[in-house]
Amino acid sequence: DACCIRGIFPMATEPKRGVFVFSPKLHTERSVSRLVEERLQGMPMLDAGESLFDERLLHPKRALAKRVDVFVNRPEDVKEALQLIHLQHGENWLCEPLRACIVHMLHRPEAFQTKWILFVLRGEVRAERDPTGVSESETGIETPAFRPVVAAELGYLVGDVYTSATGAYYASGCGSLQLAALGAWLRQSGVALWDLGMHMEYKEQCLKCTTLPRKQWMKVIEGAVKRGTSQKIQSAMNSSFGPVHVLALLSTVFPQPQNEP
Repeated sequence: DACCIRGIFPMATEPKRGVFVFSPKLHTERSVSRLVEERLQGMPMLDAGESLFDERLLHPKRALAKRVDVFVNRPEDVKEALQLIHLQHGENWLCEPLRACIVHMLHRPEAFQTKWILFVLRGEVRAERDPTGVSESETGIETPAFRPVVAAELGYLVGDVYTSATGAYYASGCGSLQLAALGAWLRQSGVALWDLGMHMEYKEQCLKCTTLPRKQWMKVIEGAVKRGTSQKIQSAMNSSFGPVHVLALLSTVFPQPQNEP
C-alpha cells in the first residue's frame, strides 16, 4: 500500500533460486492512456482525443465476445485466475508471498488506500482443455459463473488512477478482448487514467498511450491520492459485479443489431 500510493510499483526479485526479496521498482517513465477528456494534475496539455483510450483500436472479435462474460473481484475467481497467470508467467516478480499480500488486500479494500482489482473473463472458447486440465464438457457446468477463466487481469487503483500489474489468457483473441473490455469497464466505472507501465509499441498504437517522465507521474499520483476513490468506482469494484456480457461493455464496438435480443 505504501509503495502504490507513492507511485512505486510493488514487486519481488529472485537474487537466489527460490529466494525472493521485496524490491519495489521506480520506473523512469510510465505509459498511460486517458479515460476522460478532462486534464488531470500532472498530465501534459493534450489535444482533444489525444491519448484517449478507444477500444475499437484493439479490434476485438464479436464471435468471441458473444461467448464471454465479465466478473470483477469475486472471491471464487481468485484461485483460478492466479493459477492461469502463474501458468503463463511462472514464479516471477509476483511470487507466492507477494500474491498472499495482494489477495489479503483484495479481500479487505476498506483497510487500504490502494484498491486491488481482479478482472476476469469466463466463457466458451475454442480450446481443448482449460488451464486446470479439466474440460468444460467434463464439468457439465454451463452457467456463466462456472465457465473456464479465459483471461484475467490483476491491477490496482490509487484514487482514480488504475495500474495494470499482470494478466494472462489462454485462447487466441482473448488478450485483446480482455484489454478492450477492461478499458471500457474502467471508463464506465469512473476511472480517469490507465497506467500500463513500461513503454511498448503496441500500447502506443492500440491503447493510445502517452509516456510520462517520473516527475510528471508523481504529480499524477499526488493528484489521484487527493481526489481519492469515488463511491462510483468503489461500487463498481464490489464483488456483486457480474456476470456482465462483454457485448454490453463493448457496445461502441459492437452495436446491437435490431433483430438481436
